[in-house]
Amino acid sequence: MKKLLLCLALALISMASLFAVQAYVTWTWFENDSDVQFYRYQLDAEKDDGWTIVGNDVNEITLLLDVSQVHSLYLQQSYDGQLWSKSSVVESEIFTEFKNNDIEEAVVEEEPQQAESEQLEKETEQKAAEVPSEETAAAEASEPEKEKVPNRVLEYGLGYLNSIPDSVGPKTAGGFVAYSMPFKDTGVFKIGFKANLAVFASKELITHFSEVSVLSYVNVLAMGVLPLGDGEIYLAFGPDAGFNLFSEYSYRVGLSMELGFRYHSSEKTSFGLAVADHQYLFPSDKVENRFDFRVFMGMVF
Repeated sequence: MKKLLLCLALALISMASLFAVQAYVTWTWFENDSDVQFYRYQLDAEKDDGWTIVGNDVNEITLLLDVSQVHSLYLQQSYDGQLWSKSSVVESEIFTEFKNNDIEEAVVEEEPQQAESEQLEKETEQKAAEVPSEETAAAEASEPEKEKVPNRVLEYGLGYLNSIPDSVGPKTAGGFVAYSMPFKDTGVFKIGFKANLAVFASKELITHFSEVSVLSYVNVLAMGVLPLGDGEIYLAFGPDAGFNLFSEYSYRVGLSMELGFRYHSSEKTSFGLAVADHQYLFPSDKVENRFDFRVFMGMVF
């Protein structure tokens, strides 16, 4: 335990008789170790049952004493109220004559015996490791929690798209890019958005180029993300626009729902897969449902 600084302030304000000088004496001490929780003091003795214990929010006492005699204040400090340091002690001076409002101050610096001080520190540190002190808990409570910064992800990969339930519709394979960014973390899940752009071509791209079917879609979806260890599951929903390109150009507008899983192999990279359903409702003569499955990798930044 660190040494204790004890400051004695004698405020001498009245006299009772010729042989005894009565005055209020104030002792003030100062904190030298923020982990100290209790102080105890005793005047002119160190009896086991004579101590007065106060908390660490008390740092002075005032007593009416006969200042024509020497008085000694014994002060000890403790981390837990069970083990106490050796006493720091200061003796008052003798005053037989003084004027009202005269104040004398004495500052005494006492250091407890090193062996007992080290033993006390060792035992109280062991207890502190199990139960944090009130001051530590207050510091932790007052420290503002850092807000988590959402991770943006740029993804690219391969996919397969088909019309459902029309199995004779175009069966296509292609590639896509996607960008997603959560903008709010609720502590359980994140809320954000996801944008997709995909282009798919039928197998005729290799065999009969003139008969190739090229389908594309673009959408912007509201997204919810549920973190699971090193991965996360997300669900996205929003407006979608689909296109038939080249000789059979047409467009469709509707809604899309996407379900996916990402695994973060590092802070900067991720891998995953997703399935999406595209329900096109307009124009009314081109109502269609398309389904696609995608595998991808992503860059996190």
